[in-house]
Amino acid sequence: MTDTPFDPNPLGIRGLDFVEFATPDPEALARLFTAIGFRALARHRSKAVTLYRQGDINFLINAEPDTFASRFADVNGLGVVAIGMRVAHAKQAYSRAIQWGAWRFDHEQIGPHELRIPAIQGIGHSLIYFVEHWRGKTGTNESGVEPRMQPSGESVFDVDFLPQPGIDDVQAEPEGCGLKTIDHFTQVVSRGTLAEWKDFYRSVLHFSELPEAHANWHVSQASSVIVSPGNLIRIPVYEEGAPRTAVMHRYLHEHATDGVQHVALATHDIFATVDLIRREGLEFVQPPAGYYAQLDARLPGHGLDVAALQQRHILVDGDTSQPGAPRLLLQTFVRRGLGEMALEIIERRGDTGFGEGNLVALEQARVAEHSIGHATQPAAQAPVQNPAQKN
Repeated sequence: MTDTPFDPNPLGIRGLDFVEFATPDPEALARLFTAIGFRALARHRSKAVTLYRQGDINFLINAEPDTFASRFADVNGLGVVAIGMRVAHAKQAYSRAIQWGAWRFDHEQIGPHELRIPAIQGIGHSLIYFVEHWRGKTGTNESGVEPRMQPSGESVFDVDFLPQPGIDDVQAEPEGCGLKTIDHFTQVVSRGTLAEWKDFYRSVLHFSELPEAHANWHVSQASSVIVSPGNLIRIPVYEEGAPRTAVMHRYLHEHATDGVQHVALATHDIFATVDLIRREGLEFVQPPAGYYAQLDARLPGHGLDVAALQQRHILVDGDTSQPGAPRLLLQTFVRRGLGEMALEIIERRGDTGFGEGNLVALEQARVAEHSIGHATQPAAQAPVQNPAQKN
């Protein structure tokens, strides 16, 4: 009798296909996406859902009334209502996920000639769709052994969407502001539920906790970094009420509901990307001035132009203590309104972390700035003690 070989990816997850947003103000979100370089390529055949793309990033704005998405927006405001995960076989992935404890979602209305995309429920009442149609899909034949390529295979957007006026191919990849892929997205869960959601990702989706995949990576207290098989989807998950989460909220002023708190978009040149986005009238979250004053001491030999970083509000984390070129992570955040979901721009130069060192440095700079502000204020006169209160 032979043992069944272990399958590290039983759902056949191949990466991220799309991120779907719900919002009370679809036009404002469309303007934001356009300003950061996305282009509206297609619209759903039967629903008010629009596809925006830049590089290999697919964003959907769901403005269909009286739907799961509209009710999500009524409760949560702007947020990620769903993600689409690419899988080898959607029905098989869905069945296995249900078998391993996922909550099914089957309330979606399907129009004529449209694909039925199975979905399960995720964090913060969001959804996870299993998508088996995309161009360039690599799969297996019926025996499950030999590889095959489908470079001309139809995607969800070829079937369920119609091109916008002036668009010849819904699979075009506009260069925009230089954003290429989704690096990761950060989720926050309610206090006391982190272990439960870690179990969901590990038991249902067969993701791994980051230290298991890379022993040299670390996570902070009351947090975890979850990665899909092949490290194609990365999700730092933080628990509400933890000190690290509080620092993140202070800096980004994010909304404090369960679910995706910010989406990180990767570029090969963060300086050029920031400059292009600024030309569209957007700004970035400004760190305390003291953050840059400590940068050389925190990362000696980083080799970057500190003035150029400060001018663009770019943060730097990483490791410069090892032989060879510094391993750096550069990141900045598009300035949003109070309580709105944040968008991160990120460039990796060898570093594989998520900016944990930046949170420590930002908090130190904020505290120092706050202390200096108090020190420069006139001292308050001591109150006259009531004689009756003397010992």
